[in-house]
Amino acid sequence: MLEATALERSIRRRRDLAEAVEVERRPVARTAPTVVHAIHALTMGGAQQLVVDLVSDPDSGLRHETIASKVPFPRTYAGLRARVLERPNVAEVRDRLRLVRASVLHLAHYHHPTDDRVAAWYDAVMRAARLEGLPILQSNLTPGDPWFEPSEIAVEGGTRHELVCCSRWSLEACEVPGVPGRVVHPGTPMAWFAARADEARRRQSSRSKRRVGFAARLDGDKIDPSIVEVLLGVLRSCPNVSISIAGDGGLRGTIEQHLESSGLSDRLEMLGSIAFEDLPAFHASLDLALAPMFADTFGSGSVHAIASGTPVVGRAVSALPEILVHPAAMASPEDPDAFADRVATLLEDERLRAEVVDVQRRHAEANFDVGTMRRRYAERLHALAARASRESEE
Repeated sequence: MLEATALERSIRRRRDLAEAVEVERRPVARTAPTVVHAIHALTMGGAQQLVVDLVSDPDSGLRHETIASKVPFPRTYAGLRARVLERPNVAEVRDRLRLVRASVLHLAHYHHPTDDRVAAWYDAVMRAARLEGLPILQSNLTPGDPWFEPSEIAVEGGTRHELVCCSRWSLEACEVPGVPGRVVHPGTPMAWFAARADEARRRQSSRSKRRVGFAARLDGDKIDPSIVEVLLGVLRSCPNVSISIAGDGGLRGTIEQHLESSGLSDRLEMLGSIAFEDLPAFHASLDLALAPMFADTFGSGSVHAIASGTPVVGRAVSALPEILVHPAAMASPEDPDAFADRVATLLEDERLRAEVVDVQRRHAEANFDVGTMRRRYAERLHALAARASRESEE
């Protein structure tokens, strides 16, 4: 069966891939399980990208529906069937689940500690799914207790619901005794990043000054003011290095102000937010990528750099060691001088830098490719749907 959804065409345009009128897809049977993806806001971020990646999987053998409180970018995700339920009560959610004949609920859950409306929305969805007797797969995408209780999980002969976290660190931070959990890392289109980065490197002219940097939100959820000391340490330890930052947020002014008062602003380039399509070229322009986060549930930005062929050095904090892997690429989170030393060493030692590139790339290709993530999610969703089907027949 040949079919092309509007979502797939949109993704191909956004990622600058060749436009295809027909995309080869495995046929989805009428009896295929229907997964309802529930996410509060289908905006931008890891939770949202997860839903888009799963819905656009051509080989899952699943039918996909989505419910959300808001979908601010309908043009970007034109082919994603999203029902907007802004402030639903339980009955409204139950009606929707019945209408689409839901087999499994996928709760793409991100904690928002200061907004009770987010918690209320997820609570209504979960109560509706429980009343409908649906199996639930919860993706816990930021640290915090899952919605499950041990009594909801254990059933005779197996498990009815599952918890999935995006890193081993996140699973340990979210663990609830008696709730089975597993790790499925977020997926990155590794081959796409590699091809685009190689193309960008062929176009680049040689430069005399080394460049390091990173792409990230500067809003304080992953990066705090301690980043200033990290950046100053790098610039002072590496006099022939400039820093390039792609991203925006409340900490941007703090970074610019401190580097200007230190007389180093001429070695700082602030690009602001850049498009996803431009990330491979950005990472390819760096000799070394930085991960100066004080906390990170996963760290897709580091995976993007690695996929682009650029080694990453970062703080050994939260989930970052699961990505950085090589000891030469990790520094104590409390020691900015050690961070600067790691950067200087990798810039000076070409053999070690090549070793780090190879180790990080092999690890990322084995664990973080989008195809691997899709396959692992599809396996779990099919398993939950099959168990529920058996139970209904008994």
